[in-house]
Amino acid sequence: MVLDEVSGGSIAIGSGSGFPDIDQIVRRLRHIKAKKVVIAPFTLVPGIHAWTEITGERNENSWLKQLSGAGFTVTTRR
Repeated sequence: MVLDEVSGGSIAIGSGSGFPDIDQIVRRLRHIKAKKVVIAPFTLVPGIHAWTEITGERNENSWLKQLSGAGFTVTTRR
């Protein structure tokens, strides 16, 4: 909520296995009329599994693939 407040509503944080999930994030991004999205792991101890879930080129369910498929221009940060 603090990040949302200080960013003017331009930050959305999702969860790979909880709330909010990718579907809720897509709805939020459409609501705020986002065109470009930057995705990055936001975790205390990121492992390769987190990076694969977010940006996995071979993972059809990765956030990168799903957000791109939803029409967003997506870049990644480690």
